[in-house]
Amino acid sequence: MEDIIDLITGLMEEVKLENNRSTPLGHAGKAPLYFVVLNKLGVSALVILSIRVHTIMFTTEPTEEQLSIWLNFLIAWAKHSVSVSRVAVPLEAIPSDVFAKHVERFAQLPSDRKAALEKFFVDVHIN
Repeated sequence: MEDIIDLITGLMEEVKLENNRSTPLGHAGKAPLYFVVLNKLGVSALVILSIRVHTIMFTTEPTEEQLSIWLNFLIAWAKHSVSVSRVAVPLEAIPSDVFAKHVERFAQLPSDRKAALEKFFVDVHIN
């Protein structure tokens, strides 16, 4: 679980222009997660990651800090999904029963964020 937490923490950090001279101006102030939701491989990896985290959370007991970071990640993922012009369709969707059980654990997840994740990554038509 710690490796996953490290990964998602990096995805949520905003790119600051003063910290990276090679950052294009259009990318400044945006988290890598913003660009991941535009990419089919990226969203497919997020779907697999969320399924894996669901499995880990039901087989081990994550810490409160890990739960908090994951909740913040779910909120950020949903936020970036609704902020882009077109979300990429994942190769596979999150099974609806897995999604329902997973978000049930996070009562603090705002309903609009839950609805966004469900719209883009659960009930999707896979091409």
